[in-house]
Amino acid sequence: MSAARSEKPRKSGITVAIDDGLSLYELEGALAVSGPYIDVLMLDCGWPLQPDEIVKKKAQLCRKRGITVASDGLPLERSFLKGEVADFMDRVRDLGLTGMEVSNSAARMTGDEERTLLTTAKEYFDVVFVEVGKKDPGEDHRFLMDERIRSMEESLSMGAFKVIVEGGDGMSVGPFDDEGRIRESFVERIVERIDPDKIVWEAPLFAQQVWMVKRFGPNVNLGRIEIRDVIRLEALRRGLSSETLRESI
Repeated sequence: MSAARSEKPRKSGITVAIDDGLSLYELEGALAVSGPYIDVLMLDCGWPLQPDEIVKKKAQLCRKRGITVASDGLPLERSFLKGEVADFMDRVRDLGLTGMEVSNSAARMTGDEERTLLTTAKEYFDVVFVEVGKKDPGEDHRFLMDERIRSMEESLSMGAFKVIVEGGDGMSVGPFDDEGRIRESFVERIVERIDPDKIVWEAPLFAQQVWMVKRFGPNVNLGRIEIRDVIRLEALRRGLSSETLRESI
């Protein structure tokens, strides 16, 4: 925890906050308070149901504050299954979004299909995340660690900005057990082969964020952060929290 907290624009220590259907008024208020500490606003899977004009205004608010606004990967997976990837990418770009998450959490794409999707996303956006893992706990548990790590390595070699470790709602997938506790061996096996600066750990629960900051320091990349929790997380990163006060001095 002795490392200094990085400042924007950040390449490490990024906070990926989630917009799960905020009104424009709610987002504007949240950014007024937390904007300096948000690096990416990820529009959650239901964002295509929002009016285009609202999404455009959200993107404008983020760009003014130097925040990348990105689409969650599930709508892209849906567009793949419907054969509408190009139309979806065009829509996302026309609405002013500046990033994209590529995932294969539910669509069951082949490796070649997933690689093609990443290549296509890179043609549209400078900031492309690749999420690795499955939404369904049973499928995720069957996803072998060596295969998971190879997918991360390949995505980074193809130009992904960072890889996101699927964490779902904080339980039963990825590094989390059925009660939301972190499986340390899962984390350590990944960082043996992948640079931690290239990983975004989805960690929606505060106890998970505490563990990650204590393990990797204030500049760990964390995702799926509720926008109302951004200040609390930033306080944790900067030692303004009882959990990290002593380590930060």
